[in-house]
Amino acid sequence: MPTAWDEIRDLIDARHTDTLVSRLLTLDADERKLVAGSLREHVALRRDDLADPDWEEIGEVGWTPPAELLRLAGAATLGAVGAVAAWVNRRDLQSWYGFSARPHFGAPGPMVRLFGHRPAAWQADLAVRLAARLRGPADPGAPLALAMLRHTRAEPPAHDPLVLAWISDGALRPADPLFPALLPRIFEAEGAGRLLREAVPTR
Repeated sequence: MPTAWDEIRDLIDARHTDTLVSRLLTLDADERKLVAGSLREHVALRRDDLADPDWEEIGEVGWTPPAELLRLAGAATLGAVGAVAAWVNRRDLQSWYGFSARPHFGAPGPMVRLFGHRPAAWQADLAVRLAARLRGPADPGAPLALAMLRHTRAEPPAHDPLVLAWISDGALRPADPLFPALLPRIFEAEGAGRLLREAVPTR
């Protein structure tokens, strides 16, 4: 009889993103523990495959890199907030796909959906930790950190790279949940002035 890990591994191999996320959300505590315990070894076994994907598949509609699917699986099954923050920022789980000139992580939507079933305090803690890990405006972890801060409405940490990532995100709008907290910080964050000048075209 297939185990929960067998099911999750098969969904990763089949690139069934929506089905994978749906199944991850139904795992019980024992199944999450089983999957989490198998992931690191599986990443190690697939290291060459993750670093050198099948380029013929990349242009297919709905294609999701296996690295991103493994990232989702870890996000859903690891328990400690620190372990999750480290997992979703693993450099070996970045992928080359889309039109980016550099490797990056996938869109934050599926990840936020997975985290939505965790306790509110856990989610807020994760949002702050992800934001505090940012190293600059082009940090690949920025989209998820910003999405989680908006989702949880957690107080953003005092961290200049977060402010720069927010400016680069193009979200300088009063409707943005982060606007009240981050707007005053642009006058203090190192490098914010340069980014703002680059964002506003000169005539």
